[in-house]
Amino acid sequence: MFIKWDEQYAVHIRLMDDQHKRLFDMIEQFYLALHHRETQRAMSELLSGLTEYSLYHFHGEERMMSLNNYPLYAAHKSAHEKFIITIKEFHERFDSGKLLIPIEVAQFIKQWLSNHILMTDKQLGKFLRQIESKED
Repeated sequence: MFIKWDEQYAVHIRLMDDQHKRLFDMIEQFYLALHHRETQRAMSELLSGLTEYSLYHFHGEERMMSLNNYPLYAAHKSAHEKFIITIKEFHERFDSGKLLIPIEVAQFIKQWLSNHILMTDKQLGKFLRQIESKED
């Protein structure tokens, strides 16, 4: 297995955790497609799906941050934007045949998502849980 969600990645906000699990599954599907030497078209479709779902997920997180006046909103949003730019560049290179080693894409996404959740999203989860506990 290339990547698997486990409890260390839990931010303890159900929606975020569920979406992170879905992202991990999508990365695993991309890796398996690489391993099984799927067609370039199939790989491109998986990468498109991963990009689209990442955008959906990021918009949801950004909405939560904005609604709750999260003090680290700008930096968090910027990290999302940089990730999307990089993935789109990878995708363009992949589709044009200029991406020599597609595993680099899978490795980048795996590392970025793991690090982002463990550092940035965990901070956000803690902030949101503190707000929830004050409202109870």
